[in-house]
Amino acid sequence: MSVEMKSHDTAEKPRTGKLKELESITEKNKNDLNSYFHSICLQQKALITNNLAELEESVMNQEKILNSIDENQNLTAELMDNIIKENNLEIKTPGFKGFLESIKGIYKKEYENLSALRRTITDLVKNIVDTNNKNKILIDHSRNFIKEIMSALSNQDKPVLDRKI
Repeated sequence: MSVEMKSHDTAEKPRTGKLKELESITEKNKNDLNSYFHSICLQQKALITNNLAELEESVMNQEKILNSIDENQNLTAELMDNIIKENNLEIKTPGFKGFLESIKGIYKKEYENLSALRRTITDLVKNIVDTNNKNKILIDHSRNFIKEIMSALSNQDKPVLDRKI
């Protein structure tokens, strides 16, 4: 009985626990950003429909999600530093993108998974920025409208109501 040994001539290393954890945290970050996007869409709806209860709930929810995103970012940075040190990786560009480039040839599957997550997160952030800008316009418009009403109500020369009635 002969046992044949197969030689794997690939440069790819087996997945490490820290890369799995980084992928999991990045996935959680994507889910949190998706929840945040949903929450600011609800905020926009509340602004348009003048629903104060929904608006307050949305803002409170956003604060919780932002805290989670902040935690995710801290864990991500910590894990990337550990992985870089353990694997003696050379980082040419700072940040997540530079980290991905450094693992590209060593951990191909993880690189592909993390790159896909990064693209999704980038798209989500663009949608969040766009929606936040729209919400800012709605809020600014509302403020200007309130200022005009207050100005009209306080103008003694041009009363809004006819006192003769």
